[in-house]
Amino acid sequence: MLGSCRNIYNEPISSECRKKIGRFFAEPSPDTWDDIARIIIAGDGTTIWQAVCLYDPTFPDHTNGTSWNHIPTPFDVMQAIKKVTS
Repeated sequence: MLGSCRNIYNEPISSECRKKIGRFFAEPSPDTWDDIARIIIAGDGTTIWQAVCLYDPTFPDHTNGTSWNHIPTPFDVMQAIKKVTS
């Protein structure tokens, strides 16, 4: 699934980005979500957060300014990435 993720230059995402996403899947938390939310996963500039909002229109499209009130599940993130990158 991560093999189809592309950065803004339409190149595969970096190994560092892959590691951060893996950490979120292994340990979903506001901190690990914050680490991946803004990672670009499609050449058009779509971030993981935007992908989750497309997958789940009820997901918050903003924060309260200091922290995440809600985070997606790893399953939702996987489905969102698949939706945007396939």
